[in-house]
Amino acid sequence: MDIEMEKEKLRYALRLDIRRMIVDKLLLGLVIIAVGFFANIALEKYRSGLTEAKFLLEKRLEAVQAICGAYSDMFNTYDEATVGEEPAKKAKEKFIRQTSSFQQLSTRWNATLSKEFCLQLNYFEWIYIALQEHLDTKKYRNFIFDLNDHFHSLCKREIGSEKGIPSGEFTFERWTFQQGETKGARAFLKVNYEKWIRTKEKAPPATKP
Repeated sequence: MDIEMEKEKLRYALRLDIRRMIVDKLLLGLVIIAVGFFANIALEKYRSGLTEAKFLLEKRLEAVQAICGAYSDMFNTYDEATVGEEPAKKAKEKFIRQTSSFQQLSTRWNATLSKEFCLQLNYFEWIYIALQEHLDTKKYRNFIFDLNDHFHSLCKREIGSEKGIPSGEFTFERWTFQQGETKGARAFLKVNYEKWIRTKEKAPPATKP
């Protein structure tokens, strides 16, 4: 009798162990499924993030390339006009069209570009609008050539191929959009040209190699 009871107890204990093993395996299986499920979600989010970042970078590159092209057209026309390579009236008409095209592209790509870059584009717009009345003089040529370097440096920073502002690079006076609208493009040109002159006067003389 005692032997039979002991056997029954052993069988009962064995059944409990088997049940525990089954439950443990089921729980482990559920944990593995849950981990796999959330890992797949995280992986999809990561892939989605990479895809979105790649898309935004491609769009930003497209925007900067288009704006650079429009800027180059403006700059080249100004350069040619100030050395008399084209009749003044014809050059001015072309320059006004190109300035307008630059403004339109800047507005079109506004949502793709950083706020700081868009602000700087506004500054260039104001400068070139003001220059429409100065195509017959070389007064601003050196200033505009320095701004040309500044513009391309800004573009490199916008797409991440250059970090920080290079030493000695000219930077615009900080104006809000409202200031530009109130004071006008001519005032902005005047303020920044005078700043550029002061900067040049303070710069140490170049040393000979």
